[in-house]
Amino acid sequence: MFQVTRLISLAAQKFISDISYEALQHCKMRGGGKDQKSKSSGRDRKYALSNEDVIVALADQGVTVRKPPYYAN
Repeated sequence: MFQVTRLISLAAQKFISDISYEALQHCKMRGGGKDQKSKSSGRDRKYALSNEDVIVALADQGVTVRKPPYYAN
């Protein structure tokens, strides 16, 4: 039983990791980052993932996300 639980948890972790990575890549492509005001290299950028980034990443994995009808644009 413990091995089944571990297998399911690893599969779930891999799924979430893939979704997060794809959402971050989509965020980078649309330019969703803000420059840090520091003297470090160009690697110091902060990205803000939006719902749209996550929805696109989930769509790539075959998961459809719809907003409830009571939300306005």
